[in-house]
Amino acid sequence: MPSALGAVPESTPNPMRLAQPALLRQLRVFCVAARSLSFKSAAASMYLTPSAVSHQVRELEEHLGVRLFERKTRAHARQRGVR
Repeated sequence: MPSALGAVPESTPNPMRLAQPALLRQLRVFCVAARSLSFKSAAASMYLTPSAVSHQVRELEEHLGVRLFERKTRAHARQRGVR
């Protein structure tokens, strides 16, 4: 069967096609987390766990090579308040 000039056969996976959904998912999670300034509330609104949100944001940070969030744990915040 003839194919269009320059067309990639369907059996050949396109690396950009496979990578794009993950990147878009990471960007979507980042946008929700940035608006709420909380992984916990972002997770609740997206029906995810806070850990899943953290992992998605961390993967995006690694992909971009930039730290997007300053992470603070509750234990760390409590220790500062005690002093």
